Amino acid sequence: MIRRFRSLSALVLAAASLSAAAAGWPGHPVRMVVPSAAGSPPDVMARLIAQRLGTRWGDQVIVDNKPGAGGIIGMHAVKQAPADGYTFILTNAAAIAVTPQVNASARYDMDTDFAPVAMVAMGPLVIVADKRQGPDSLSAFITQAKQAGGTVNVGVNGQYSLPHLAAESFRRSTGLDLNIVSFSSSGTALTAVMNGDVQLLFDGIPGVEGMLKGGRIKALAVTSKTRTPLSPGVPALAETLPGLDVNGWFVLLARKGTPADIVERVNRDLNAVVADKTVIEQMASVGVQPSPMSLAEVGRFIHAERARWSNVLAGMKIRKQP
Repeated sequence: MIRRFRSLSALVLAAASLSAAAAGWPGHPVRMVVPSAAGSPPDVMARLIAQRLGTRWGDQVIVDNKPGAGGIIGMHAVKQAPADGYTFILTNAAAIAVTPQVNASARYDMDTDFAPVAMVAMGPLVIVADKRQGPDSLSAFITQAKQAGGTVNVGVNGQYSLPHLAAESFRRSTGLDLNIVSFSSSGTALTAVMNGDVQLLFDGIPGVEGMLKGGRIKALAVTSKTRTPLSPGVPALAETLPGLDVNGWFVLLARKGTPADIVERVNRDLNAVVADKTVIEQMASVGVQPSPMSLAEVGRFIHAERARWSNVLAGMKIRKQP
């Protein structure tokens, strides 16, 4: 009986300490790590929500850019930070669902090192081709490629990136013989499209938007289940290949062990911030739409995406990079 009483007392004290942590939080500035450069889409998102969260909390939210190594530097910064509710990271799908599986230097574990906090935004990729040549629809492209036989060159922005995995999923769904070519930037990939070196390019909307508006390339599909207001009039990939749906996504994580009350508060407050009309409009400028979720929904979503891309990567028989 005494042992049971002590256990119950410990639980009560633990719950009280969590509530106390949240009640006095934040008592000083909060850091939001962004594992990409200033001016990048994730940085734009982070600064949008940091300013508004700071206003809500009465304390500054500092955006701390730590670009490099495909997000690994930023992830390590948060992994090494105290689990006290003062350090978060706004990171992307690849850093969570891909990098730990393909890069041996990642050295972080999504289950033991990080806790999901809030979904920030999602946005589809876009599939583009040179406007001067080729078919005007994705279905026509697939038909012509099958009739012609041989290998089709497809460009992606970044090796083992989300565009790379989307192209691999496209390969499996169509049965086409694809040579997937990774480029170091959207600019070099677009040059390859216009030179005829690759017939299709998978990339994020911001990377190709300028060329689309300039009429140099044409959008054949967005890689989502339904059409998106981010690219009005462009067919969804699922219209041609039912069931194929690939979205980039950006999520806020905390160090594992961060007090639950603080995590819940940040989730609620961030969901309220991204529902603001001005935030929605400004996020559209970087090719994403806010996608508020509860804590449970964020956890389930990340788990499903990690399993999904793990299956794709397993089929690619990738040897981990050093």
